[in-house]
Amino acid sequence: MEYPVGSQQWESASLKLEAVIASRQWRLTYSEKEAVRLVRDPRSFADEPGEVWRASSPTLCEIDLVWEAQYPMHVLSPGGNLMPDGEEIVYAKNHYEQFGSISGTLRLGDEQWQISKAPSFRDHSWGPRIWESASDQDFVTLYLDDGRRVAALANRLDGHEDSHGVIWKPGETAPVQIQQYKILADYAGEPAPTGPIGWKISTSEDVIEVKGEVVGYMPLRVGKNPVRIAQTFLRLDGDLKGWAK
Repeated sequence: MEYPVGSQQWESASLKLEAVIASRQWRLTYSEKEAVRLVRDPRSFADEPGEVWRASSPTLCEIDLVWEAQYPMHVLSPGGNLMPDGEEIVYAKNHYEQFGSISGTLRLGDEQWQISKAPSFRDHSWGPRIWESASDQDFVTLYLDDGRRVAALANRLDGHEDSHGVIWKPGETAPVQIQQYKILADYAGEPAPTGPIGWKISTSEDVIEVKGEVVGYMPLRVGKNPVRIAQTFLRLDGDLKGWAK
């Protein structure tokens, strides 16, 4: 289905997305009984995703969520490119992001949860994204209990690391650019991380150092020549509390 420029609603199968207030509020709805599978051990996706999917039981899934902006939209680098120092990398040459909160209901099978102003994040990229061109990369978003929000990306290629990102503070109308980024982890590509993961992120004004316990992990394979990526969800349990993804 084609949507003209200026459309406020988009649909893909049972997924519906509506821009209630452009750049400020979105509504997401979804309802399926057969297309959703309940995977008991997401880590098993790392090796045989197709077999795991087919062996998992279909389940009812219903989503009705409203996303609301807490901060203005931002770009990770002045030019908007995810990787400004990696021109040979075909990976989202144009990209923006925004922190907010999400409220609504989520139903899975016979269980239903009510969500109220949970920390959330949205982004949008356009242009080609060839996953194999950025095979050693990490992208992190931090949601600190003190209201600060962090988005950072690091890409490593031929011994060079390009890292950049932003930090938002409550009440500010523009973010602060990150100057230094370091991931603190022993993870080296095993089926799943077994220890804590942390980050040390610096700007000209501040240093944020956090660590967290992995509470959710989902490995996936993407790309024409598949590379493995993983979605990781963490509870921050150091001096700074909050969540990370």
